[in-house]
Amino acid sequence: DIKDSVAAKPYERFLRQSRSIMPEDDEFYIKQTHCLKEYLETVFSCRILSLTTTEILVAADELPGLDEGIKAELGRWLEESDMIKFAGVSASRQRNEEMKKRLEELVSRIEATKGQRCIKGAA
Repeated sequence: DIKDSVAAKPYERFLRQSRSIMPEDDEFYIKQTHCLKEYLETVFSCRILSLTTTEILVAADELPGLDEGIKAELGRWLEESDMIKFAGVSASRQRNEEMKKRLEELVSRIEATKGQRCIKGAA
């Protein structure tokens, strides 16, 4: 079964893990951020899991294929997540669901750039 396979594609693994996190989970943002970092590490073959938001955004400038729009949304998502995780800002179930949807859309956009990177590299 591919969903249980260690060799599952990073995007599929991200979606499965992200969607398994319930909006009412007390560690919702910690777990969602971990899913994002794990995806980025796998796709870009770089170390991100231990980095802070600021360090990730600096590193994002070196990641191939990430346009300014993707980097800006990555920054917004991570900063909003940090506000909830570290500043004690409360988030409703609706807000958590919205943030999950935004994260999935962001990762989908990053996934779409992978094909463009291959095309640019082949030219």
